Amino acid sequence: MDWTKTQMNKLSSQLVTWNGAKYLPYLFESLRRQSFQDFTLQIIDNGSTDNTVMVLRDELSRCAFTHNLEILQENIGFAKAHNQLVQTTNAEYVLLLNQDMFLLPEYITRVLATFHAHPDVGAAIGRVMRWDFHLLSDRGHDALQHSFTQYIDTLGLKVFRSRRVVDWLTGARWPDVNRQVLPDGGVEREVFGVSGCLPMYKRRAIMQVMLDGQMFDEEYFSYKEDVDLAWRLQIAGWKSLLVTDAIAYHDRSAAGPLETTDKAAVANRKSMSKMARYHSYKNHLFTIIKNEYASNYLKDFLWIELYEWKKFIYFFFFENATWRGFFTVLKKYPSMLCKRKKIIAMRQQSAKDLRKWWRK
Repeated sequence: MDWTKTQMNKLSSQLVTWNGAKYLPYLFESLRRQSFQDFTLQIIDNGSTDNTVMVLRDELSRCAFTHNLEILQENIGFAKAHNQLVQTTNAEYVLLLNQDMFLLPEYITRVLATFHAHPDVGAAIGRVMRWDFHLLSDRGHDALQHSFTQYIDTLGLKVFRSRRVVDWLTGARWPDVNRQVLPDGGVEREVFGVSGCLPMYKRRAIMQVMLDGQMFDEEYFSYKEDVDLAWRLQIAGWKSLLVTDAIAYHDRSAAGPLETTDKAAVANRKSMSKMARYHSYKNHLFTIIKNEYASNYLKDFLWIELYEWKKFIYFFFFENATWRGFFTVLKKYPSMLCKRKKIIAMRQQSAKDLRKWWRK
C-alpha cells in the first residue's frame, strides 16, 4: 500500500523569513516540485526591510497547497516566530523551513516515510548539502545544478565530551565519508539531534517536551535553540534520524569548519556577526544549565570547564560584545533553573544513555 496516499493532511510546514527575497523564488520552486504535496505552509515574515513580502505574495499566488502569511513589523526572533506557527495547526508532523534552502523533489516523501517506519522517532532530517548560491547568475536549470556541491552542510548534530555541539561532518565531501556514515549500508542513521535548518518533528514528541508551551525556548531569541530541543528530545526518549536519500541544499552564511581545533573555531567565529556570537555563547550555557545530568557533568568536569574557560578568556580579550553574554546568563540563571526542574521531570533516559553520544 502506498502510505503517502493514506496519510492525508498529516504535514504542516512553516517558514520564518527575514530579508530573504533573493532565496524565496528557489525555495518555492522546490516546494512546488515536491512529490508529496498534501501539506500546509504557514509563514511569518519577521519585519523584513527588503522586498521579501512582495516576493512571498507573488510566489504564494502560484502555489496549489494551502498557505497563510502573517507580516510582522518587527523581528520577534526565530524561536518565538516558530513557536507561534507550530500552534496554528494540529498536523501529525511539522517541517521547519529556512528561507535559504532548496529541497530535491523526494525530500518530504522520504523523510515522512522514515517516521512511518519508526514510531519511536521524534525528529528527522535529510542529507543537507552546501549550496553555492552565489554562483547563480540566472534561473536556468543548468545554473541551478552547477550551484549544488558535494560538500556536507549538516548530517545532524554531534556533541563532544566538552559539550560543544557542531554540525556533523560539515565541510566534508559526501563521496569521501558516505561509508563512514553508513557502514552497514541502508539510508538511515541515528544521530544525537537534527539541525534547525530543515528539521521535521513528530508533533506528539514536540508536545511532550514543550516548556511553558514553547517548542523553542524564546529566551534564546536565535541560535542553538535546535540544540536545546535536541537535548530535550533525547532526555524524553525520542530518537533522531538522518535520512541520507532525502537531499536538500543550504546556503549557510556562517557554516562551521570541518576541523574541530581551537584555531578553526576562532576562524569560524570571525565569520559570524556580533549578534550571532553573543546569542550562540549565552544559549550554549543556557542549554547546559537546563539539560545536563549532574553525574555526567562530574564525570566530564575537566573537559567541560576547560572548554568554557578557554572561551571565557578569549571573549574577555577579543570579543567584549560576546563576553556580556555571561552576565545575561547570570541574570537569567534562576529562570533556567526553573526550566531545569521541568526537564528533569521529563527524563526517560539515564545519564549513561546520554553519554554514548560523546563517546562515539
